[in-house]
Amino acid sequence: MPGTLRFVARVLSVLVVLALSWPLAAHAQSASEVAAARRLFRQGIAAAREDDWETARRHFARSYGIAPRESTLLNLAGAQAQTGRLVDAAESYRRFIREASGRSERLVPRAREALEELEPRLAHLTITAPSATDGDAVTLDDDELPRAALGVELPVDPGAHHVAWARSGARLDEQRVELAEGEHRAVTLEVASGPATASVPPEALVADPPDDDGGDDTALIVGLTLGGVAAVAIGVIVGVVVAVDSAGPHQGDLGMGVVEFD
Repeated sequence: MPGTLRFVARVLSVLVVLALSWPLAAHAQSASEVAAARRLFRQGIAAAREDDWETARRHFARSYGIAPRESTLLNLAGAQAQTGRLVDAAESYRRFIREASGRSERLVPRAREALEELEPRLAHLTITAPSATDGDAVTLDDDELPRAALGVELPVDPGAHHVAWARSGARLDEQRVELAEGEHRAVTLEVASGPATASVPPEALVADPPDDDGGDDTALIVGLTLGGVAAVAIGVIVGVVVAVDSAGPHQGDLGMGVVEFD
């Protein structure tokens, strides 16, 4: 019997190891997936060179979703920052800093600096609803907040945000707030005078966005002019180069170096 128990224990240990390793094998990228991710990566670079940052962001996000490469994550962070998604950009930089290895490790100190430059630009919003009860829904831009998040300062992107409080589908209060970069604001949701109203789509409350004056000089993705030819340094204020150019690597804020999809 003892021998049988030892045999069973060994079999179970093998099964546990296989079970733990299965997700890794299941998520390994095929050659076709890697090729597709590389193509999206290059399309993102091409879009960035045309100052089409929203397209670049989508391509980098899709590429990273297929084959998570550290170089892609760095470029995604830069594109997110350039398109005003500062909270997402900060999280992408943090993830890069946590996961960087090999050739990417040399970029970690400058990525930390880029994150430090980005964080003061985040807006912060504190939402309270003193009369809210269990079952009520407090939402920020249509996303329901857990009760634990109420009264806590939340990092948000600068710009317009819609805050609402509803009970059984009836809107008790809603407010639209416009936050500047680095601004801290508190919003208290209270029962409005008069009967509760039916839910109103938040887009009906949002005014037309202000005219774009061409972007923010503090954006984390910068254009470099070298020899009269504009070259885009994607990813960070860090100014890393994202593709091999026939003229050779460019000199960015990080110094000489090339970061490419590998």
